Amino acid sequence: MHHPAKRPINLSGYTNPAFTYWRWYGNNSGANPSADWWQVQISNNNGSTWVKVEDTKSSDRSWRRKAFRVQEYVTPTANVRLRFIASDSLRPGTDLNGGSLVEGALDDIQLWNGALNTTDIEDQQEMVLTLYPSPANDALNVVLATNELKGLRLEVYDMTGRKVLSPSVANASPGQPQQLDIRTLAEGNYLLRVIWQGGSNERRFHVMR
Repeated sequence: MHHPAKRPINLSGYTNPAFTYWRWYGNNSGANPSADWWQVQISNNNGSTWVKVEDTKSSDRSWRRKAFRVQEYVTPTANVRLRFIASDSLRPGTDLNGGSLVEGALDDIQLWNGALNTTDIEDQQEMVLTLYPSPANDALNVVLATNELKGLRLEVYDMTGRKVLSPSVANASPGQPQQLDIRTLAEGNYLLRVIWQGGSNERRFHVMR
């Protein structure tokens, strides 16, 4: 299966644009484990041709954040498209003709401007040093790299994109845990977003009772 963007993305006015996204991919169950591809592709001509950004058969059953600069693959234009493919190919002559269990998920695609390199984007994840326990129950401990950034705030979103909590930022020292009360959250996956003036980053967590 693949999911191209419904409309082309206009990057003609961007300087060094970059994309980040979170993905989950598992292909190591079934008749032919680790035989199917996860691919991410980009086009700058409205889908006439595609260039591979990711091309792997390695199973990674966890949320992983990926980042790439557009111009490392194609020249930014007004007709950029992204395509995400989780394949389940058949291999005749093997058990069950090669069918296997493939799990692919994608979330939180972001477009960045002025990305001189992807290291700068990836480093922003380090604002949240630790989230625990995993899975969480009634409380989630958050360790931030600093609490002194201007406009710093915390927000929790469910997987539909609805904001469900706005926890306050404690005056804990850097490296010390802040405890968030999550008793009002139902079981499931959530996104903790840390926002400050000029930036933000996200970490996912799971609630189980």
